[in-house]
Amino acid sequence: MATIKDIADYLNISPSTVSRALNNSELISLEVRQRVFQAAQTLGYTLKARNRMYSADRRLAGIIVPDYTAEYYMKILKIAEEQLSLKGLHPIVQTSSYNSSKLIQAFSVFEQIGVSCMLLVTDIEENIGADVLCALSRSNIPTVLVAPADSSIINFDCIDFDEKLGISLALRHLTSKGYQKIGFIGTVAISKRYELFCQAMRENGLKLNPEFVAIGEEGYDTGGYLRMKELLSRKERPDAILAGYDILTFGVIRALQEAGLSIPQDMAVVGFDNIAATNYFSNGITTISFSSEEMVQIAITLLAKRLSSPNAVVQKVSLQPQLIIRSTT
Repeated sequence: MATIKDIADYLNISPSTVSRALNNSELISLEVRQRVFQAAQTLGYTLKARNRMYSADRRLAGIIVPDYTAEYYMKILKIAEEQLSLKGLHPIVQTSSYNSSKLIQAFSVFEQIGVSCMLLVTDIEENIGADVLCALSRSNIPTVLVAPADSSIINFDCIDFDEKLGISLALRHLTSKGYQKIGFIGTVAISKRYELFCQAMRENGLKLNPEFVAIGEEGYDTGGYLRMKELLSRKERPDAILAGYDILTFGVIRALQEAGLSIPQDMAVVGFDNIAATNYFSNGITTISFSSEEMVQIAITLLAKRLSSPNAVVQKVSLQPQLIIRSTT
């Protein structure tokens, strides 16, 4: 079993700092406390009952996101922390790293800490299966989930987001502009988003040409650049590209510019997530967006209701996508 010293060695900080962090001392910054709790989860450290007793007066709120280094989730965390603080709740953040076993570990850590409530933000690529839902039920922590619309979550307050509808909005916009040969660029890590793209293409009466699809291991702008170069080398080219997430569009655009192609005259480009950087390209990149502000506000409202009425009827709220139209279409 891991010890405080193990955590200290793992993070290269002092054991006393680890001890204070595990007791949620305000002498330790929130960032360091979050790192300590994450390390405790990773190393399998069992928090003692005194942590639960200490936190009872502190009213902690647990937040789990797939990846708190990604801009999209950083934005959600910032808004959530602000909203929770207004309600006198101190946020503690953990990441699932798109791994169901880490999700279950996070529930256990939060239960031992004694959080008052929890916001669980999931990703379309995460497998929120029966094991995760059972573990969440056993934790007895009032929880609100943010999950894809096709998830099977029925026993918890939930905000869902319909990614396929967002893709359909993009496809209808592109076809209204005369684009018919629509392709997809993505990574292996977002294979489910590609599946939704295929479904949306069929439902909108559009033919998907495999020559217009490029999916690889590399992510970020490098992945977008390499996949677009790959498509440009093929015999037939698409006239519009939907990128699996916004950062890929930066590489897509760079490859198109190097090839001497004009955007959107020669090829239109659409992203996904509406991160802030999509405004940096000329007059901006067209992108599919779900309002982070609306999502968090609804989630905090549901959490407050659940805390005041633990036995209230479970609520499910559907979040509608928007297509932010900019200069690339």
